[in-house]
Amino acid sequence: MILDSPFVFTLNTSTLRPFALSVPDQIRVAAGAGYKGIELWLRDVVAYADAGGNLADLKAIAEDVGVRVINGIAMSRWTDVNPEIRAAELEQARAEMDVLARLGCPAIAAPPAGNVRGLTIETLGANFAALLSLGESMGVEPVLEFWSHAAVVRTISDAIKVLDAAGAGAPPDAARFS
Repeated sequence: MILDSPFVFTLNTSTLRPFALSVPDQIRVAAGAGYKGIELWLRDVVAYADAGGNLADLKAIAEDVGVRVINGIAMSRWTDVNPEIRAAELEQARAEMDVLARLGCPAIAAPPAGNVRGLTIETLGANFAALLSLGESMGVEPVLEFWSHAAVVRTISDAIKVLDAAGAGAPPDAARFS
């Protein structure tokens, strides 16, 4: 059993990929392991729906076993250097956020995916601000991720700078990471 905590311990379903489980089974595994939250891959949820699965049923399964869909993983190229790709990806993000909103999911991962080489912090911030605005309208908050292996947004400090440039504001104790 997972310890009591003010945090919702959440299973990233990447860890379940080798088992090729259905989304309902991923949720049941998370519950069986004691997790109260789950981070679902959008491609799995879309495949479930495309195969005739109902999102309302999926939400009910999660509620029945006491697991909240906390985050969605989609890998949108929200900050690609190509404006046509970026615009298309924002439309894709809209569709993904709609799916997540119907599941009651409050957040979507926003890593720096796509062709991002050479982008300035200011450009990253402006692009993330557009994604934040979209998320606000959909009721799903984009969560900026930093990856140590990424071309940009590799550190906490980088992420804080992008958040500042987006007008999202850095966390109160961000100065210790700058």
